[in-house]
Amino acid sequence: MVSTGRTQLIIAGISTDVCVTFAALSAVQKGFRTHAVLDASGTWNALASEAAATRVYRGGVTLNSTVGVSAELQRDLRNDGGQELATLYEEYAIPFYGSLLPYVTARA
Repeated sequence: MVSTGRTQLIIAGISTDVCVTFAALSAVQKGFRTHAVLDASGTWNALASEAAATRVYRGGVTLNSTVGVSAELQRDLRNDGGQELATLYEEYAIPFYGSLLPYVTARA
């Protein structure tokens, strides 16, 4: 582990089959809980991307998406910043999310 005490690592890269794969598998070997953000990474064709995803998954990496990672970091959209995150989802990632905003951002 690193001196910061962090135990998790989120990785994205230009090339899923090189940048993400090598870094993610190395991080797992060093004891990090590692997430590969597949929709924030790319490669030259779909087969290479699928092969890389399979390889890192089998190596212990959690496959994730940008929305999935951001939601996990936020934990609950009722927390501070949740309304803003929900609005970003609606505007840029999940167009139908606006219909859910009253429910997911309501304070108990």
